[in-house]
Amino acid sequence: MTFFFDHNLSPNLADALNLLGIRTTYLSKEFPKDAADTDWMPVAVERGYVVITCDRNIQKRQAEREVYRRMKLRGVFLAPAFSKMRVREIAKWLLWRWDDIERTMQGARPGESYLLRLRGKLARL
Repeated sequence: MTFFFDHNLSPNLADALNLLGIRTTYLSKEFPKDAADTDWMPVAVERGYVVITCDRNIQKRQAEREVYRRMKLRGVFLAPAFSKMRVREIAKWLLWRWDDIERTMQGARPGESYLLRLRGKLARL
């Protein structure tokens, strides 16, 4: 399983997890930096990626929401408070919860996504 980090998270997070043996990639490594969500989402699904993002608008904006549902994207949406954290803080949170994230996403069916809350719990969306 490969985890795909959206543009709103530092590529350094993905690289750090790779150093720990976790398969990751990130948007600017796979696509142009200005790629629209509707461009990369189908490819991410095709490649079997699990998306990690802070972008809850993927589920709110009509075009993204339609692609998200039609393609059955799997992912972990980080709570809005994560977008205000420094990279180190996000890294600590992700490492603290990584076993749960990985276990949950291994059992997730196509189209299932979860919200990682600041309290550390994963809630199905």
